[in-house]
Amino acid sequence: MKKINEIIDHVMLEEPASYRPYLGMSQIGNPDERMLWLNFRWCLPPNSFEPRISRIMDLGQHLEDIIVDYLKKAQGFEVFEKDKNGKQYTASLLGDHFSGHIDGVIKGLPTVKSPAILEIKTANDKRFNNLTSEGSYERWSMEYEAQVHCYMGAFKLDKCLALVYNKNNSDIYTEVINKDEEIFQNMLAKARRIITSENPPESLIPETDWRIKSLAKESRDVYMQRAYPQEKNCRNCKYSKPLIDSSGATWLCNKGQEISNPKMQKRACQDHEWITGLTPLPF
Repeated sequence: MKKINEIIDHVMLEEPASYRPYLGMSQIGNPDERMLWLNFRWCLPPNSFEPRISRIMDLGQHLEDIIVDYLKKAQGFEVFEKDKNGKQYTASLLGDHFSGHIDGVIKGLPTVKSPAILEIKTANDKRFNNLTSEGSYERWSMEYEAQVHCYMGAFKLDKCLALVYNKNNSDIYTEVINKDEEIFQNMLAKARRIITSENPPESLIPETDWRIKSLAKESRDVYMQRAYPQEKNCRNCKYSKPLIDSSGATWLCNKGQEISNPKMQKRACQDHEWITGLTPLPF
């Protein structure tokens, strides 16, 4: 019944979304540095999707948990997916402003003597067939390639088991990837550049591109410099600066000389002034 569908959608839309306090290793492969910067500076709303897309993402997470259970039951494998506090293993760099959470660490892979990062993805049939035709996880996705090399670099492991689950027919693709230190260092330098930049990078993507067209109108206007962000906060203020030589993803207010953590950054004070590069352009 349509009424029930609407009730389910409403429940999902009521769930609060929160800003991510760091630049994610899962994001850094995105070539659009302007988008990465705007999200890091909380100039765009927290990632929110229509309920149908959110359900697809939730399903992917459940399937990843099932795969981990299969691997843990398989003879010869050891899988470690939670730390002593029951949370995902996390690595943070650049003052905790650049961070990543792994699906786990696996030991006992054939021909692999050392522990390896475990990275699990799900894909629909079309995307999965693209992967098997390509025959390379790294060529399949620029963002996924950057993600696994950042994980290996941050956790100081030389191997990664990439496992992709086909949501249509339950087929599985697996590949062991060797660490590439050059990719890791390039992504680390990119993260540093985005985190420390005082103004948004120029966009290399036209407004007609689907990645821009898919944004809500309010976010698209911010991206195209037609409007200021909908909400003021410490991160989109010109006086705020991330501290990459400290810890805890802290920021310094150059106006009041105060240190703030992510919880304190959500509300702007009376001295808030927009970052210069956000100034709407005259059209």
